[in-house]
Amino acid sequence: MKLFDKVRLISDKKQYEIDGVKKGEIGTIIQECLMFTRNKIGCFDVEFFPTSPSKVVYVSVDICDLELIEESSMTDEDILECISSHDPSKWCKVVDGYIMNLKGEKLNKIPYQYDSWGKGYED
Repeated sequence: MKLFDKVRLISDKKQYEIDGVKKGEIGTIIQECLMFTRNKIGCFDVEFFPTSPSKVVYVSVDICDLELIEESSMTDEDILECISSHDPSKWCKVVDGYIMNLKGEKLNKIPYQYDSWGKGYED
């Protein structure tokens, strides 16, 4: 998952429902890289067009709550150009269940287990 990919919300959570977004809604990732503000899992800002309310909604969604529907044509180079620091080691995308920086380094040890990385895990 990366910038401009089409995704589906696969979980109902209070934080999403507050913004009027429910499981099954389809949206577009509008953020160049993952954020790690709430937890170790990481999230993308996603733009949704829910049927009710009839407005555009921007929601930060945990990557484990998203399913890839359609990949965008954005390349790593395109994404790197969008990022202010242009440092490929600091910005991440999701590939085959792995959180990877733009250098291709995997940050989680177990695919699709997005909290299996960081301090304390052994190689």
